[in-house]
Amino acid sequence: MRASAATSRVKATIDLAGLDELRRKYSDPKYSGYARLKFLDIDQYLARNVAHAERLGLLGGPPRRILDLGSGCGYFPYVCRHFGHEVYCIDRPGMEVFDDMMALMGLDRIDMSIRPMVPLDLPWRDLDFVTGLMVKFDAIGENTRYGPDEWHFLISDLSRYLTPVAGLYFEFNKLPLCPEIEAANIAAFKRRGALVRGPGLVDVTISNVSEFLSHR
Repeated sequence: MRASAATSRVKATIDLAGLDELRRKYSDPKYSGYARLKFLDIDQYLARNVAHAERLGLLGGPPRRILDLGSGCGYFPYVCRHFGHEVYCIDRPGMEVFDDMMALMGLDRIDMSIRPMVPLDLPWRDLDFVTGLMVKFDAIGENTRYGPDEWHFLISDLSRYLTPVAGLYFEFNKLPLCPEIEAANIAAFKRRGALVRGPGLVDVTISNVSEFLSHR
C-alpha cells in the first residue's frame, strides 16, 4: 500500500471531532508558547509516522509485537496497531497534550522514565521490535547525551524482553552541543553491525539484537 493511501486510511479512523475539541482547549492563552502543540497537526504527523512504518516494513506482513519508547502523542503506535501489530507504549508522565492525544486514539501507556544505566522493569516478554522516534530520553542534563556505554546498556537491558532475533530502530534528535558524543555513537553502532543513516546520526537500524550485542 502506498504511504499516501495508508495515511488517508488511518486518518479516517480517528475521532476528528474530538481532535477539534482538543484544538479548542489548547487555543486558550494559558497554553501559548507550549511547543508540543505542534503535534496537533494530524496531517503532518500521521504522514510522517506512516512513512516510518512503511520504511520499517510495518504496513504489511505478519503481525509483530512492538515496544515503542517515548511514544509521545501516539501517532506511530496508532499507525502500527491499525495495520495489525500489537504495540506497547512507554513514556514519562506529565505531558498534557500527549496524554490527551493518547486518550483520543484509545492507546494505553505505561508511565515510565528511561534513565541512563538504570534497568527497565517491563511487563512484556518475547517482543519482536523496539522503536524510538524523535528520541529525547538520551538527553542527560542540558549539555550531554547518551554515549556508547549508555546505549549499549539500554539495548542489552532491552534484550531481556525481546526474542533473540528482534530488531530495533531509533530516530535521533540532533546533538548540536555534542559532536564528539555523536561521532562516538556512530562509530560504536557501525562497529556492532548497525545500519546508521546520516549525515551525522539521523537514525539507527539494528536488524538482530543478539548479533549486535555479540560484537565487541
